[in-house]
Amino acid sequence: MKLLKFIRKPIPEIILLLAISVLSFFYIRFTYTRFEKDEKDDILQVARSIAATFPLENLKVLEVKPGDTGKPQYQVVKKILKEIIRVNPEARFAYIYAEQNGKIFFMADSEPEDSKDYSPPGQEYTEAKHEDFLPFRTGKELFSGPTTDRWGTWRSVLIPLKDGYSGKTIGVLGLDFSAQSWDEMLLYEIIESSVLTFLLFLAILLVIFISVKNDSLRQAVAEHLAAEEKISRLNETLETRIAERTSELETINRELAIHTREIEQFTYIASHDLQEPLRTLTNFTQLIQEEYAGNLDANGNKYIEFIYNSAGRMNELVNGLLTYALLGKERMVTLVDCNIIVEEVLDDLADSIKESGADISVTNLPMVNGYPTELRLLFQNLINNAIKFRKKNVPVVIKVSAEIFGLEWLFSVEDNGIGINEKDAVKIFDIFKRMHNRNEYAGTGIGLAHCKKIVELHGGKIWVEPGKEVGATFMFTIPAMG
Repeated sequence: MKLLKFIRKPIPEIILLLAISVLSFFYIRFTYTRFEKDEKDDILQVARSIAATFPLENLKVLEVKPGDTGKPQYQVVKKILKEIIRVNPEARFAYIYAEQNGKIFFMADSEPEDSKDYSPPGQEYTEAKHEDFLPFRTGKELFSGPTTDRWGTWRSVLIPLKDGYSGKTIGVLGLDFSAQSWDEMLLYEIIESSVLTFLLFLAILLVIFISVKNDSLRQAVAEHLAAEEKISRLNETLETRIAERTSELETINRELAIHTREIEQFTYIASHDLQEPLRTLTNFTQLIQEEYAGNLDANGNKYIEFIYNSAGRMNELVNGLLTYALLGKERMVTLVDCNIIVEEVLDDLADSIKESGADISVTNLPMVNGYPTELRLLFQNLINNAIKFRKKNVPVVIKVSAEIFGLEWLFSVEDNGIGINEKDAVKIFDIFKRMHNRNEYAGTGIGLAHCKKIVELHGGKIWVEPGKEVGATFMFTIPAMG
């Protein structure tokens, strides 16, 4: 309570501290987003340059069969891919693949023929995902990941190689980058931003502590001077006045002693409160060390040690993300019947369905390997949003369906609600991103971020397609069982 008594006084400093807290959150988020975007742009620029100068005449004669290894054109392509890896050490694999009969086959890669990671011409890439087919469908370049296959976890750049005359995509040039190295680069950037934020917090706190102490001392001095002035006016009887002055001085001394104890107690409490956020971030750093033990290089360990020694309070910024961070933790992948999952969700939402008069149709859904609780939350969020964001005086119609697409199941949740602007189709999946006023539609703004993480946790992708006139269709993919 005494700490609160002192803190009530420097209102401008507290407002400044709150402003710094908010700005620090956005600064760290901006730094993360900017750094990731710059890295992607740099990698894409390198890949575009390589694709623009690639000798396509050598690719045209390859048949995507094991016999290609005996052709001089294959050796030329192989040499170029090896050279790409040599001059771009941050890239782990370089390769070219083609699509035939709805499947992906390797044409050439950068690995030596005696390497365990070598893929000969004509070998099928059985772990191909939806995005691996997109350059052939759209003719556009793609930055994807992280995705996991038998070689590891990667972030990939895919550039279509097009015939200059027909415009047809002959093959796709791919560059794979280690997802772990990518995440470490982002981690270093966040560490730097966090340390700067902590130092700014510390500086503002010191200003507040000094201001509080000065106010207390000024008040004590003012009271002492007032007492002396009062005593100087009491001159009726010397002894009486001396006794009164002595009494008043004793009172003032007691008050000064109380103030001194309060200041000492405040200093102790403040010091203790400064240690608390340090312990919090220290514990979090220890968790990182345990989880990534042996995976970080010398620089990584150096940065971890640095943040350990410089730890600051970031607890309020991450509490809102706790549920988001725990998705998929300490759970086992099992065989999940999506029909049963959706039935349970509809039972849970029975009151909302009855209240809105929603007409919900569900086609025969597949069985997938996944996390039952997370998949239930995924369908619940999407169906609940379709009910919540309905048009007034219009019966709610919701369709839940799935179809096989390559090696994945493509799920869709279609509604006839208020719809969404195309310009918002990407950012609605950002955490705490709201498109509507809280007075109109309740919610935290984290539901679709949960959906995005759950789908990515299952190795899929989620997006929204606005309706032509009304409504929207949320679509996501989940790998089909082999």
